[in-house]
Amino acid sequence: MIKIKKDWVGISLFLISLIILSFMVYLIKHPFVMYDEYFTLGLVNTSIFQLISITSSDVHPPLYYIILKFSIKIVSLLQIPLKSIFVSKFVSVIPYFILLIISGTKIREDYDWFTAGIFIFVIGVMSDFFINYMIMRMYSWALLFFVLSFIYLKDVMLKSNKKSWVLLTLFTILGAYTHYFVALSSSIIYFLLLVYILFIKDDEINKDNGGIDIKGKINNIVPKLRENEFKKWIISVIALIILYIPWIPILLQQMINVNDSFWIKPIGVDETINFFIFAITNSYSDNGLAIFCLIIILSLVIFQYKKNKKDENFYIITGICVFLGVIFIGIGFSLISQPIIIDRYLLPSIGVLWLVFAISIGKIDNNKNIIMVLIVILILSIGGVSQAISKDISIYKSTVHDEKIFKTMNREDNTVIYEDGVTLLRYHGYLDKTEEYNFNRDTNRIVLDNHTLHNAIEFKDINSNKLNQLIIENNDKNIYYIGCGKVNDNFEKIDTIKISGKNSDIYIIKNK
Repeated sequence: MIKIKKDWVGISLFLISLIILSFMVYLIKHPFVMYDEYFTLGLVNTSIFQLISITSSDVHPPLYYIILKFSIKIVSLLQIPLKSIFVSKFVSVIPYFILLIISGTKIREDYDWFTAGIFIFVIGVMSDFFINYMIMRMYSWALLFFVLSFIYLKDVMLKSNKKSWVLLTLFTILGAYTHYFVALSSSIIYFLLLVYILFIKDDEINKDNGGIDIKGKINNIVPKLRENEFKKWIISVIALIILYIPWIPILLQQMINVNDSFWIKPIGVDETINFFIFAITNSYSDNGLAIFCLIIILSLVIFQYKKNKKDENFYIITGICVFLGVIFIGIGFSLISQPIIIDRYLLPSIGVLWLVFAISIGKIDNNKNIIMVLIVILILSIGGVSQAISKDISIYKSTVHDEKIFKTMNREDNTVIYEDGVTLLRYHGYLDKTEEYNFNRDTNRIVLDNHTLHNAIEFKDINSNKLNQLIIENNDKNIYYIGCGKVNDNFEKIDTIKISGKNSDIYIIKNK
C-alpha cells in the first residue's frame, strides 16, 4: 500500500478551508437575517454608552457588540462604500480568517500540516460552525478567543514564560467579555492547570535547572518549581479578577434577571443527547450516524493515548474535560435553578474539542486509520455543509419575505406598536419612519431598561387603556402590532415575520 503523505493531505485541507472562507464571503453578499441578528442591528445603531447600558439588561457581555460598533464606524470614516449589514456579517467571518492564519503558522509549527489542516477544515464544516461565521452574533469571536487561550495554555504548560502567561490571560479575559460560557470553560481550564502545576508538572526539571540530575537535589527543586508556577497562576487569576471587576455587578444583576424569567426551554433527555451530538452535526435527525462517527474518533484518540507524552495527554484530556464539564455544569444549573444552556453556547468548547482530536489524529501513522479518519471527516463535512447551505437558503427566503413586509409598513402615516423593548430594538431600524410605541408586555424575556431605550430611540409608551384611545383617535390610519399573539380584539393577524422559522414568536397584526 502506498504510504499516505500526511503533510500533503493537511495542505489540501488547508487550501479547501481557504475556499470555504471565500464561499462565506460570497454568501454574505446576499445577506440573510436571523432572529437575534435584528437585535444586534438595533443595538449597534445606538451610541457606545447606550450599547453597553442596553447590553447590561441582556444576557451577554458587551465585547462583541463593541467590536462590531467600532468596525462599522471605521468603515464609515474611511468612506468605504459597503452596506452596514455586509460589514456586520464580515466581522463575524474575520475569526475564521484569523484561525486560518493561526493554523498555518502556530499549529503547523507546534505539530504539522496534517494537524493544522484537519483542525481548520473541521471547524469550518462541523456542527453549526459554518452558519455561525456568517451571522451577526458573538459566537465566532467567542470561539476565536477560547481557541487562542487553549493554544497558549500548551505554551504555559511546556515553557511557562512571560509571553505564554500574558497571552493566556489576555485571550481568557477577552473570551469572558464575549460570552459567559467561554468564562465558564476558561474556569475549567484554570482549575485543571492548577492540578497540572501542583501534581503533574515535573518533567522539565532537569532542563530548567542547569542539568541537575541528582535525585536528592531534584526532590528539593520540585516543590520550589511548583511554588513558582503556582505564583504565576495566582498572578494570572488575580489579573483576570481585576480586569473583570467592572462587569461583575452587571453579571450578578443579569443572573437575577435570568432567574426571574428566561426563554430557554427546560432540559430533558433529548436535549442532553443533542448537546453531545452537536459536536458533530447540527442536524439531530442523524443522531445514529453522528454517534457512530464520534465513537470512531474517540477510539482513535484513546488508541493514540498510550503513545503520547504525559504533558500531551493531560492537554488532550483538558480539552475533552472542558467540553464535558461545560455540558454537565450547564445541565446541573439548569435543573437546579433556571435553564441556561443551548447547543450554540457550546461552540467554543467544541472548537477546542476538535483541536485536541486533530492533535491526536495527527499522530496516527497507520494508513488504514488515517483513511478511516478522512472518510469520517468527509462524510460529516458533506452533511454539515449541505445542511448549512439549505439553512442559509431558507433563512434568505425568510429575510426577503420579512423585508417586503417592513417596506410596506415603513411609512410616516403608519403606527407600529411593539410588544416589548426587545421587539422595539429589533425592528426599529426597519420601521423608523413610522410612529412607534412600546407596549411593555410581560413576554417572559429579559426586560430592557425603558429609560435607556428612550435615550437611544424615539418612541412613546402605551398600555391597554391608551391603546383603545389610540385606536379611536386614529380610525383612518393603519395601526400595526408586532408581538406574540394579539392584545386587543380590534386586531387581526395579517402576516408573520418568519425570522429563521420562529413563526410563533413574532406576529404583525393590523387594525380592522
